[in-house]
Amino acid sequence: MTAALALLFFCPLAAVYARHVAHVLRRAILSGRSSVTGAVMRRLILPAVVAVGFALAVAGRPAVVAALPPRLAASGTILWALDLWRQLGEIALIFFFVAVPYVMGSLLGAVAAALGYPRVPAAPTDPADATAP
Repeated sequence: MTAALALLFFCPLAAVYARHVAHVLRRAILSGRSSVTGAVMRRLILPAVVAVGFALAVAGRPAVVAALPPRLAASGTILWALDLWRQLGEIALIFFFVAVPYVMGSLLGAVAAALGYPRVPAAPTDPADATAP
């Protein structure tokens, strides 16, 4: 119930950011600078990192280490990387009211752009067309 209320609270902010993301992605796709898959994947990398950081921060270090295979749990490098990722998640939890709409809006905007929304007119190719009323 609490999660549903939190999502309901963040949906308006996420929708505004999703509209911006969809517009930027559609412009990039229509201009031919990138493909749909490339543009969407580039836009979803950072929100995915933040979302995993959320999960690591909420789970805590002992739960994460217990879930690792023994060989990985003994690796200092793996533990250091997971601690760094968990700290990123803790920072995101501190900025919860910004980070959650960012993750949700990025995901919704990428889906909207992949589905063809918004209908953005193509940029004029002829300079004479750009000055015409």
